[in-house]
Amino acid sequence: MMTEQNLYAGAAPVTLSETDPGRGCRRLLGRTVLITGAARGIGFATAARLGAEGAQVWIADRDEQALAQALAAARTHGLTLRTLVLDSSDATEVRQRLAATLALAGRIDILVNNAGGSLHTPYLFLEESDEDWARVMNLNLMGAV
Repeated sequence: MMTEQNLYAGAAPVTLSETDPGRGCRRLLGRTVLITGAARGIGFATAARLGAEGAQVWIADRDEQALAQALAAARTHGLTLRTLVLDSSDATEVRQRLAATLALAGRIDILVNNAGGSLHTPYLFLEESDEDWARVMNLNLMGAV
């Protein structure tokens, strides 16, 4: 579970205090960023860093509750994020939500395709169904397209 004080980007811990908007050089001021899979972990840490650099950041994730927690954590530290409930494995939904986001944001200057997943099952590799593998491939490959 994500906490406000301890977010992880890769193996190195990142705290929101390190992304204090007053500390950034604001080099992304005026830029619009969309990050998928951004409600927690690497995606959220990236959003916090880019927001601290002055970007208008949209965080997208399929977990609406996790998005709300991320938004609250960001606000606590003076960061403004915009949220987008999005299942990156659903091409139709991606097109619709992207169009709506573009209408609101005007443009997207930076896209971070962070959404991804695995089977998360205790089964052996050879015991997975074709449908399971298709779902994972759709998310990890086509979700970025």
